[in-house]
Amino acid sequence: IAFTGGIENFRPGWGRSQWPRGVSNSWEAPGHELDAALAVRRSADQASALAITRAALSAAVANPALRADAPIFQSVGDYLEMLKPSGALPADRLLVERLIADPRLEDLEGAGLLPKIFNAGELAELRSAIIAKLSALPATADPRTRGLGAVLKSWPAGAFAQLSGEERLLLKDVDRRARATGLIERLYDLGPPGAPMLVQILDEHQRAKSTINRDDPSRDQVTISLDREAHGNAQAAAIRGLCQLGPAAKGELGGLMGIEQRSPKKDFGGRDWDRMMVRVGKPVDQVSKPENLSGSEANYQRNLREFLHHFRPDQSCR
Repeated sequence: IAFTGGIENFRPGWGRSQWPRGVSNSWEAPGHELDAALAVRRSADQASALAITRAALSAAVANPALRADAPIFQSVGDYLEMLKPSGALPADRLLVERLIADPRLEDLEGAGLLPKIFNAGELAELRSAIIAKLSALPATADPRTRGLGAVLKSWPAGAFAQLSGEERLLLKDVDRRARATGLIERLYDLGPPGAPMLVQILDEHQRAKSTINRDDPSRDQVTISLDREAHGNAQAAAIRGLCQLGPAAKGELGGLMGIEQRSPKKDFGGRDWDRMMVRVGKPVDQVSKPENLSGSEANYQRNLREFLHHFRPDQSCR
């Protein structure tokens, strides 16, 4: 690995070095010899690469003159990838927090790696920074959930059993919360009190999506599609949260039945909706097979019973 340029045009890349004595630089060299040589080089380069990238990103964050498109910011994902096997220092958590807060970055490349790099205490600190970031994004930003909004679903078990005031405010904002589907989904951490919140979110995004005019001449098709996708993502997150709650959300079954009667099941993902409904308490024999699926209704209902019988909280609602 080699690095070129200054802070403004810093970029990691492949460097050149001499092969160890006795190892050919041909790709026909014996596999074990080549692997051994590369292992030494990589292990030596990794620490240097991480230190150089850490220093360059720290300098970039501290330099307000740099623009959002400065190449150094394209190395954030590589930096997080290098932290995964190496382990993070306290300085890394602080740097990641600063990168999240930096207004030049709408998202954090490689955000999905955060729960694999940092411990529960460090993730709690980063959680506050992520919520602040999502709450501050301008209305003109991409309305869909991206890395930072999605990764919250992978926070440690029970992390969202208590919501901060900032999180509650974000969840009340129909437009901005669509960028935070991980937070929406994790409302199941609240237990039964989370159920009415999830149903309200589901209902509001269904209504908002249904009012979007696909043929509105005052809006371009890309914007219309992004808005519809954002509302759909928020709906899907609420469905996953309710699926996780299952019987703890039984008190909301009536409201969910009302939503189901008002809208085509395909608007909610069909099978995912039905799995959530039977988890909450709808009798399986009252579930009709989505029209877009093949097979008989009896087989569909049999599959739902199997889903209930083999339900796994860590997998079944994903």
